[in-house]
Amino acid sequence: MERDGLTVPDRRLAGFPILSAEGQRYLGAMAAAANYAFANRQGIAERARRAFRHVFGDVGVRLVYDVGRNVAKIVVRSSDERGPGEDAPLAYKDVADVVDACETAGIARKVARLRPRIVIKG
Repeated sequence: MERDGLTVPDRRLAGFPILSAEGQRYLGAMAAAANYAFANRQGIAERARRAFRHVFGDVGVRLVYDVGRNVAKIVVRSSDERGPGEDAPLAYKDVADVVDACETAGIARKVARLRPRIVIKG
């Protein structure tokens, strides 16, 4: 990191220019790890479906949304350089406001309000 003039707020963190050899190797390793994690969660989800089917019959358990965590990403800094842009307070919106705006714009309509019953983190 010194070679590239990078500094981080915590010595346990690392950073590489994305186009460097190290950056490309790191992104490749993270992509492989993310693929493994997604496949692993698919296997866990299938076992959960089978368990639900065994206990409750054919209840039709479906995956609605799956997202990986702790995966390397490209960080865009906020204009004042305080930190990652996605940590800026205005980057987060109340999901109800987003849904209302989409419905008002005519690009979506509300069909249900969901509450998670189970969360599997991988």
